[in-house]
Amino acid sequence: MGGAMATLLAADLYLHDKNVYNSSLVRVFTYGSPKVFAKNTATDWSTKLRVYRWAYDDSKGMGDHVPQMPSSSFEHVGKTYKIYRKFRFLKSSQYSFRSQSDQWNPSPRYKVGRHKASVYTEALNKGCK
Repeated sequence: MGGAMATLLAADLYLHDKNVYNSSLVRVFTYGSPKVFAKNTATDWSTKLRVYRWAYDDSKGMGDHVPQMPSSSFEHVGKTYKIYRKFRFLKSSQYSFRSQSDQWNPSPRYKVGRHKASVYTEALNKGCK
């Protein structure tokens, strides 16, 4: 819930005083955040907030499942980045990251994915330099 709370705090600050708490001053970085805004307001909030959303995926189908939540009546805001781990036989894993479409989500094969902070920390430390 940390990513969702950070995004909602930025929106609340904007509503409090948009001349001070605008996208020039406030930037939000989330890792594995769920969808926060209803579809009919998400586009509007994307123009008001500067959000950078990171989501983990890997070659074993164990990506983070949380960014898919909640239902399809919600959307993400901001710029999306995919952190990808490619497992290699008898070699260390290879990490990469790249920009994605704003509504991209990992597609884990299993409902229990990799949502721990340590997964994101390891991926960023090893592959996103």
